[in-house]
Amino acid sequence: MSEDSPTAHELVGPMLHQLNNDLSLIMGHLELALNVAGGNEKLLKRLEASRAAALRMADRVRENQTKVRETKRVSA
Repeated sequence: MSEDSPTAHELVGPMLHQLNNDLSLIMGHLELALNVAGGNEKLLKRLEASRAAALRMADRVRENQTKVRETKRVSA
């Protein structure tokens, strides 16, 4: 690999950061939708499932960000 080639953490880190930003936006919109869903139980159930999935994805992003930071420290 040449010295000019980016390392894995240089490629993955910014991607994970952007994914985290996008998830924050999605979760904010889900919260707004939950607040206006009223008594529509079918809609509430779907929104709650979507929020749970977004929270799981946010956890995975954080786990991977930690791994990238650890890899960066080890390789430095």
